[in-house]
Amino acid sequence: MLDVTSNRTDDHTVVSVRGEIDAATCDELASALTAATRSETGLEIDVSGVTFIDSSGLRTLVLAQQHLGDARKLVVRGPDATFKRLLGITGLDEVFLIVD
Repeated sequence: MLDVTSNRTDDHTVVSVRGEIDAATCDELASALTAATRSETGLEIDVSGVTFIDSSGLRTLVLAQQHLGDARKLVVRGPDATFKRLLGITGLDEVFLIVD
């Protein structure tokens, strides 16, 4: 199960995620991230409530970064140690801005 909420401020949109991001739930996350990347604001995804992420979830984050383009970086906030390790192993810690 996945719970995704979005909150927009003047300068960025925060997409908060709780639960498991996998092949069964990544479409829901992708929809929220796609909607958020349409604005000219920055984009932050709060993953502090994520309990699991697989390769389809990582792909969803990469696609969101691609939609943002080179001018803006996806901020990944609150990843746990396992999530951080996965980002490091895949090299995505160089693609996203990771914030504890």
